Amino acid sequence: MLRVTENMIYSSMSKDIARAGKRHFQAQENAQTGVRVHKASDDTVGANLNSLLETSIARLEVMGRVSNRSELILNASESALGHADNILIRAKEIVLAAANSTYSNLERQTMVEELTILRDQLLAAANTKVDGMYIFGGFLDTSAPFQNDGTFIGDNNVRMVEIAPNTRIAANVSGSDAFTVTGGQDIFTMLDTLIIDVNANNAANIQTGLTNLDNAREQITAVRVDTGNLLNAIESASFRREEQVELLERGRQDAIGVDPAQSLADLAQAQQALQSALSQASYILSSLRERLLF
Repeated sequence: MLRVTENMIYSSMSKDIARAGKRHFQAQENAQTGVRVHKASDDTVGANLNSLLETSIARLEVMGRVSNRSELILNASESALGHADNILIRAKEIVLAAANSTYSNLERQTMVEELTILRDQLLAAANTKVDGMYIFGGFLDTSAPFQNDGTFIGDNNVRMVEIAPNTRIAANVSGSDAFTVTGGQDIFTMLDTLIIDVNANNAANIQTGLTNLDNAREQITAVRVDTGNLLNAIESASFRREEQVELLERGRQDAIGVDPAQSLADLAQAQQALQSALSQASYILSSLRERLLF
């Protein structure tokens, strides 16, 4: 009879310690992670809601990466267009000087040489490359969109990307609109003609070239303005995404999170309960040993 009673005592004692240990482990895990739902069986409704919210947050994070990539490309485009504008400003200064017919042939040759350098710099700007992608080539972005003679071999397509819920923008701008007759005039052909006219001291054509340079700047500026508008849209979308992620994270906290103060209180109670179960077990074992000895 005594042996059966001891087995019962051991079994009850073990169950009490196991329950207290499980409660302590759960309370400790909740306090450390700030989460009370670790598997679906903890709270089916909370776990399902958390899964839906996590999916929404992951989708926003993908949009954020797409947005960051688009911002990189568009910033590079804006910079290249700004550089192109500065090139045309300098070209106009040279052509204005060339309009003065008193310059010697040697001085005029120096102007031609600088205009040629500027023309090459403009070509380099039009063939700007970022992370292996030619930013003004449209969909044909793996090879330079402008050949050495200024011929455009890219295309005029733009990539539409989603950067926030219900917000899609163009992730690139048109090199065709910026530098070719599609946007108003073929800027490279215009510069090539100007170089010839300056070299020949063709006063009438040089005056026409000055007007063409102004038009070219307007052409590039128009695309640059479009680029700035796209960058503004990206910035605005970024704020909206951050707000939505914050809202969704609060929803996750409500669904599966714990109140920090309550979590610490639960942990303290669980620790006390475990310590009590262990102390009780120690007392019982000591009593049983004494009974067996006597």
